[in-house]
Amino acid sequence: MHEKLYFAVCDDEPEALAQICEALRKALHKLEYRTNCALQKFTSGAALYETGLKERFHLIFLDIEMPNLNGFQLAEKLHLIASDAYIVFVSGYENYVHDVFGYAPLAFVRKSALDYDVYRAIYLYFQRTSYLHLSVRLKDGIGYKELLVKDILYVECEGHRLTYITVVGGSVEAYGTLKAIEEELSIYGFLRVHKSYLVNQRYVESVGKREILLAGGRSVDMGKERRKEVQAAMFQYAEKREKNGI
Repeated sequence: MHEKLYFAVCDDEPEALAQICEALRKALHKLEYRTNCALQKFTSGAALYETGLKERFHLIFLDIEMPNLNGFQLAEKLHLIASDAYIVFVSGYENYVHDVFGYAPLAFVRKSALDYDVYRAIYLYFQRTSYLHLSVRLKDGIGYKELLVKDILYVECEGHRLTYITVVGGSVEAYGTLKAIEEELSIYGFLRVHKSYLVNQRYVESVGKREILLAGGRSVDMGKERRKEVQAAMFQYAEKREKNGI
């Protein structure tokens, strides 16, 4: 279970606004993001700003050319009240791509390539944040603990006992199956390398003959028949990160 994700999309043209929202929906479906998302649509920068004073947004899509308060002006105001929000600029004019950097956006979306660019922006957001929190049910079954996905080095399974090993060397014991966790975490770059181990690919240093070397000098066993599969998955992972500029 993940923290709810709050989006805002602002474009003064209703048709363009609907197209951005549809591209966003398709991107989330393609990425198999299964958690609740809250989306608010705005046709004026002033309305978005007023809402931003009272509500939190994780990711905000802004059209650049809008009357009264354009996307650049709005981004400056939003940075003052929502410094942790990620901004994505959207425009039908590709020459703006060089002007956006001064506003530290997450991405620039071309209306001429809406589906592709929105998908890339969402993928980049997930990679930057490793999407926020994972709630794991503790071994005693009484409560939950929140872990940042990016802080998980690997997950070990013994029977129905799951042990989450963190990058800093801590651990959390929980109850469940590795298969279920694999399905939930695969979108964030986690890879099954053994019947008992699921590793965070961002921390894989090298793939040996029978083990995976992880950051910090840790290693886990690799399944006897999994080496080619793991190497191919790591190659695809590196290609995807390079393609998306991360």
